[in-house]
Amino acid sequence: MRLTMEGDYHRAVGDIDALDELERANALVDEYLRFVKANDIRKQVVDEVELPIPKLGLVKAFCVAIAAEHRPDTRALLIRAGLALAQYQPAIGPRILIEAQHHCRAERSRMSARRLENILFMVAEERVRLGDLFLAVVKRSLH
Repeated sequence: MRLTMEGDYHRAVGDIDALDELERANALVDEYLRFVKANDIRKQVVDEVELPIPKLGLVKAFCVAIAAEHRPDTRALLIRAGLALAQYQPAIGPRILIEAQHHCRAERSRMSARRLENILFMVAEERVRLGDLFLAVVKRSLH
């Protein structure tokens, strides 16, 4: 004998699953926000191994939280915090300070200047990808 759930009960189970997923997503986002506050990375690019949670998991959590949030101001804050994930890049080693002035010091080698340029390009490119992703999530949640 096979039990199938139909009608409103089927939706109720789906709602419970969605609520569990939202609770997990909010917990991950909260943990990330506490981490960012404690580590103050404002103008730095950081190796993603420093994140307390794998980056892909955080991106997914932000998507769920953004989709579920209906207050525009809170949604905008979530998007802004999610975009900061671009500052975490794979295999970059020690933290890199992004200076307001982009002067190359004389002691910097051409190789390190090129590496820094590539890393900054990766950060910018990822911010655009994350922005596009979060915008798609918002659009989908409005329909």
